[in-house]
Amino acid sequence: MPGHQAFADLTDCLLDRLPAMERGSTYADVQTELFSFIERYVEREPSRIAGIDAEELVAHFARWFAGKASSRRVFVPCLIIRTAAPRFEIGRRLRSSTLIVKTSDFWPHGDGEIVLDRRGFDDLLQWMRDGDADWLARVVSVDGCEQRRAEEIAELAVDLAIVVPQLSAPLFDTSSMARLDARRGTFEKRTVSEAGGYHSADGRAKSSGWRSAAER
Repeated sequence: MPGHQAFADLTDCLLDRLPAMERGSTYADVQTELFSFIERYVEREPSRIAGIDAEELVAHFARWFAGKASSRRVFVPCLIIRTAAPRFEIGRRLRSSTLIVKTSDFWPHGDGEIVLDRRGFDDLLQWMRDGDADWLARVVSVDGCEQRRAEEIAELAVDLAIVVPQLSAPLFDTSSMARLDARRGTFEKRTVSEAGGYHSADGRAKSSGWRSAAER
């Protein structure tokens, strides 16, 4: 337990030093990278660890996060309404569209390696069909975050956006509106996101860690 507490304290110290990383990365990812970094100090005499080592640690994480952070679009499957409706926009960063995905402007067109991007969307759409979900929310931009943290923020943005019609139309049955994996008891979770023109598709069982389905 003393070692575990010291490790947590070191993680918190790093996040205090690098506020952009605190906002833009998950705690678990930072700890995984930190554990890998400090392996080099195994069997090293503690008295020989000095301030220069601390500076190297902070610099390492500044580079690590800079290499992962980006502006990312995230696509989130949702249940909104059953009837056909045009796409709509909530705020400046969130748009929802019906499942005419393959004719949408964000659908990966072209040949070659683009096939990998389309495969991720195909898997996502099949998951939506299995879950009887008809809407795909597109969070236009999540800035300064690595992929997993961007997906967390995007899901929160979608949850907040869904509250808008629920509060503004209380006489209608809006209680079933939700993200697909939030209230339908799904056993897995799938996401697709895009950064720099390339798409990443990930899936995981809710009881296990992430596994990459198609990532570029």
